[in-house]
Amino acid sequence: MEKNKQYCTNKNLLAELVKFKENGNISNELGKMFMDIAIKLTGHSYFRNYAYHTKEDLVGYALEKMVKSVENYNLEKTKPFAYFTQVAFNAFLYQCKGYYKQINIKRKIAENYFSKIQSEHMININGIITEHLKEMIG
Repeated sequence: MEKNKQYCTNKNLLAELVKFKENGNISNELGKMFMDIAIKLTGHSYFRNYAYHTKEDLVGYALEKMVKSVENYNLEKTKPFAYFTQVAFNAFLYQCKGYYKQINIKRKIAENYFSKIQSEHMININGIITEHLKEMIG
């Protein structure tokens, strides 16, 4: 017996969306499909090298956005997989933007502190801190 290689098909996803429109509740199967889309998207080349905890945050935010956008989906469209994948991808990009903003703030603080230490000739007070700051900067 050959196993289906697709984890989420347009046909199955559309059937679950029709059920949602009828009763207003997101089924476990629809939630699983959303989860599969978000988790598989973490393997995309843009997000592949992120740390595990960062990927978990990305998946959580993408799930939130997919659940919010499920009511906006037009059932006349025949490709819900593409729609929700794009929703998840955009959510990932939005989260990464904030992630890099935070990293850049930390880097600027470290650079300012390191330049202050150099200007005051206090470099060798604590070699461990200096090395840690150099790692953060570079």
